[in-house]
Amino acid sequence: MVGESESKTRNCLFYGCLTVILVGVFSLVAVYFAGRYAINKLINNYTSPAPATMPAVQLSDEQYTNVVQRVDAFRDSLKFQTNAVTLTLSADEINALIAKDARFADMKGRAHVVIEGDKINGTVSIPLDKLGGKLQGRYLNGKATFKASIEDGEFILKLNSLEVNGQMVPDQIMVELRKENLARDMQNDPATAAMVGKIDSLQVKDSKIVITTKLGEDKKAPEPEGAKRQ
Repeated sequence: MVGESESKTRNCLFYGCLTVILVGVFSLVAVYFAGRYAINKLINNYTSPAPATMPAVQLSDEQYTNVVQRVDAFRDSLKFQTNAVTLTLSADEINALIAKDARFADMKGRAHVVIEGDKINGTVSIPLDKLGGKLQGRYLNGKATFKASIEDGEFILKLNSLEVNGQMVPDQIMVELRKENLARDMQNDPATAAMVGKIDSLQVKDSKIVITTKLGEDKKAPEPEGAKRQ
């Protein structure tokens, strides 16, 4: 049985924690606007009374089963590091996992991914009922574009553009948001940091996410004696 901590870590690593990250970004935007506008104007302009509709999943059952098998094999390679393994995922494959995998039930119908070139486009529709008050029955519908990579053992996720309820976020906010590594806090969790440390590279290219593991230290060929003396 997969523990809750391991499951959350795996979810974040493979699928970018789109919901968590986008909610965090939108929260920063909300704080900015709340200090400048009346709450009623904020609610009317940046939330909606209805959820956004996510596109239908494009994979067949057979294709979905293949994706799950590949993800599970990649997960095992991270655990044992017996050899270097590469996992390549298209947007359709990620969306199928969000829609069908029981571990992502809280994201089903609320998140969708499009990968264009080297950019990840995320769309979310988040119910705000838990916040109560005037936000009861309202939804935060938004779109964001990211660039992702792993640099010096750290997961880097930078925001490129952000749209909330059909409106682009003003440039004065975007200048600050673009400076932030949105995945920074994820790595405060030791399990997540350890897993990221086993990744050799994460690239977004040709409209796919490509993740390659490192080879375990004890599996590497020993250096020649001459090299060790230098």
